[in-house]
Amino acid sequence: MVDKDFAEINALQKVFPESAILLCWYHVLQAVNRWLSKSESGVHGLSNTQKRNEIISFFCKLKACTSEDDFKATSAEFCQTFKQYPLVCQYFQKHWEGIGHMWCDYGRRFSHARSETNNVIERFFHRLKYQFLSGYKNRRLDDLIEVLLGKADDYLSVIKTLQDVGRMKNRFADTLSQVSDSASRLMESGWALKITVKNSHGVNAYQVPSESREDMVYDVCPVESYCNCTYGLRGLLCKHLVLLAKLAEADNDIYPNMETDISTLARIAVKERHYFVHCEDLKVIKMPSLFGNLCFFASAATLQCTCCTFSHYNTCACLKVACSHFKQMKNSLKSPLSTLNDTPVVESTDKKCTEDAVGKLNAVLDTVKQWAFIPEGITPMIDELHTNVLKTKQVGKSICQYEIKTTDNARKIRPLYSSKKRSASIDIPTVCENECEQSITTERETSSGENENLLEYKTKKRRVKAKYMHK
Repeated sequence: MVDKDFAEINALQKVFPESAILLCWYHVLQAVNRWLSKSESGVHGLSNTQKRNEIISFFCKLKACTSEDDFKATSAEFCQTFKQYPLVCQYFQKHWEGIGHMWCDYGRRFSHARSETNNVIERFFHRLKYQFLSGYKNRRLDDLIEVLLGKADDYLSVIKTLQDVGRMKNRFADTLSQVSDSASRLMESGWALKITVKNSHGVNAYQVPSESREDMVYDVCPVESYCNCTYGLRGLLCKHLVLLAKLAEADNDIYPNMETDISTLARIAVKERHYFVHCEDLKVIKMPSLFGNLCFFASAATLQCTCCTFSHYNTCACLKVACSHFKQMKNSLKSPLSTLNDTPVVESTDKKCTEDAVGKLNAVLDTVKQWAFIPEGITPMIDELHTNVLKTKQVGKSICQYEIKTTDNARKIRPLYSSKKRSASIDIPTVCENECEQSITTERETSSGENENLLEYKTKKRRVKAKYMHK
C-alpha cells in the first residue's frame, strides 16, 4: 500500500510482479481535495464549497464499488452528473478511472488486515527518524541496520508483548475476536437450521439468512472465501464464513471442511478444464470464479494466487490446478499443498538446468583449488597483520577497542534540518540555585517549626524551583 508515486509503483511491480499494489485511501482523498481547491479545477473558491463536497462524496461512492462492472457504471454516472464541469471529468478519467482496482474495494478482495491507509507505517517512519535516529539524517548503512535490528526490533517486541498481555489494544485481533463471537452467537441461536445447502459446479455453497434483515439472504461459498455481504465483498472474513467453519468442525458430513472443498474444486476444475493457460513461460493459469465475473491468476512458479482463499489460508484450488497442469512440486512453508488424486504430480527435471548447475559447481571447485595455497602477493600482508596482532596482545589492548573512523565528512550524520538551531537544555545557574536555597530556608525558618507539614514544604520547594527555571 503506497501513495500515488508511479516511480515507486513501477519499481515494486518489477521486483514483486506477483503482488498487488494498493493506493492509500487517505492520500487519494487528499490529492483530489487539493486539486479541487486549485483554480484549474473550475470548482475552487467559497462559492463552490457545496459542489466540491458532492464530488468528494461521489469519490467515496466509487470507493465502495465491490465489482468492476459496478465501478464502470458508477464512473459513467459520475461523468454524467458533473458534465457541466468538463475539467473535473477529464481529471477523473485521466488520473483515477484507469487505476480503480488500486483504490476501490473491488480491487481489495483479499486479506489486507482491514487496512485502508499507510498511515501506520508512516507513523513508524516518523518514530524511526526522530526517536531512534534523534532527528539526524543517516548516511551510513551500518548505523541504520544497527538501529533496525536493535532499537526498532526491541521496540516492536515490547509492543507485541503489551498487546499479548492486554496492556495495549490490537485492533486487528480485537476485530477478529468480535467476528468469532458473532458467529458463535449465531450458532447458539440455532442459525444452522436456517441455512440452505446448494450445489454449485459440484462444490458446496450455502444460503445464510441475514441477522439484521429478514428479507436478505447471502450466498456463501467457503472454498472461495466468498460472501456477498458488506464485509465479504471486501475480501474480509465475515461472521457467515466463520459460522460455516465452526459448523464444519462440529459436523463434517453436512459441512465439509476447507481442505475437502479445495481438493474437490481442484479435481473438478482439472476434469472439466475449468481454467485457461494465461502465460506458459511464467506458468500462470487463469481460473474463473464460481460467483460473479472475477478471474483468479495462479502461478506454479511463485506459488502465489490472487484469490481471496489463498490470502487467508496460503492454499487454494487455483494453485493446485496450476501446479497440476505444469507438473510442479507443490511445497509451501506455511501450508503444504496436497497432490491431486486423479493427476499425480511429477517433479520436473530440466537437463539444461542441471548441466548449468554442474558447470557452476565445477567453477567454484576450481576457484577453491587455486586458493588452496596462499598467493605470493598476499603473504607479506598476512605476516604484517600477524605482527600487529602480537604487538596488540603485548600492549594489553583488544582489537575491538580500536574505533573504526572515517575521514569522509560526507558520511557523518547531520541534522535533519541544519538551518534550524536546536534549543539547548536549560540549566539553573549557580546564583539562582543559591538564591533558591536561601528562599526555601527562609520560608522554612518562618514556618511553624517542628509541626511543619512535609507535603507543604515540598510544594513550596517545587514552586520556587519552577520560578527560577522560568527565568
